[in-house]
Amino acid sequence: MKKIYFILLVPILFFSCKSENSEKNELVLKGKQRASLIQDFSLLDSVYNMGEVDTSDVVIFINKALEFAEKHPEDKSTPDILLKAGIMSMRLAQVDTSVFKQVEYAKMAIDIFDRIVKVYPENNNVKYCYWWKGIIYNDILKMYPSAENEYREFLHKFPNDTLVSTIQFSLENLGKTAPEIMEQIESEEKQQ
Repeated sequence: MKKIYFILLVPILFFSCKSENSEKNELVLKGKQRASLIQDFSLLDSVYNMGEVDTSDVVIFINKALEFAEKHPEDKSTPDILLKAGIMSMRLAQVDTSVFKQVEYAKMAIDIFDRIVKVYPENNNVKYCYWWKGIIYNDILKMYPSAENEYREFLHKFPNDTLVSTIQFSLENLGKTAPEIMEQIESEEKQQ
């Protein structure tokens, strides 16, 4: 009888150890993916700040970030990884010369920022999602009522935030180009 128990116990122990190893391997893989995404963003961000953009590398990063978020929605780093993907998509929209691609990347960024707001409403970076959506609607898509809605939503949800004056300035200058804003500021300074 003891032999039968032992024979039954061996496979149970074997599979439980295998299950623990599988869980450990999954955690290690997730950690490596997270670290790789953060490193990739840092590199792409540095290259962008030097005035260069490799569209294919950025698109690969965005897709990897979205895949990570699908596989690991509960991971604490997922909202930040999504935020980085949204930022990179917004940057592609700002620099691409094709209007079609600009719109595609802008909408992708908006979708990512909307996802963060919906799925991770308590995340500290949600406020930036509203701000960046306002910028995308105003500067890239020229959808001024939508930009105004995003800016007003920011002011409603974060009335005491340090970005309030920046958001109010953006609201006051909806639809204006940077040269128009500079001309207005210079004109106001001359009148004083």
